[in-house]
Amino acid sequence: MSFKTDPSNSVRTTRQPGQVGERYVATVEVAGTWQIIDTATGQAAATNGKEFVQLRKRDAKEIAEELNRCEADGIPSALQ
Repeated sequence: MSFKTDPSNSVRTTRQPGQVGERYVATVEVAGTWQIIDTATGQAAATNGKEFVQLRKRDAKEIAEELNRCEADGIPSALQ
């Protein structure tokens, strides 16, 4: 299994510093799997050197919710 993000599937972000909103969003990939995008960077979110890509929809949404909850509460996520 590869953890590389397809450059043709890159996500552009309009998130500005200090802007309120969800930092992590689950998006569908070209192959129909899901990934989690960090809207601060426009890249796939990662932990321990592995990107959150090629996920099932349910898993991607749950992980994004957890990351956003921790971000909003100002606490580190166990996922990062």
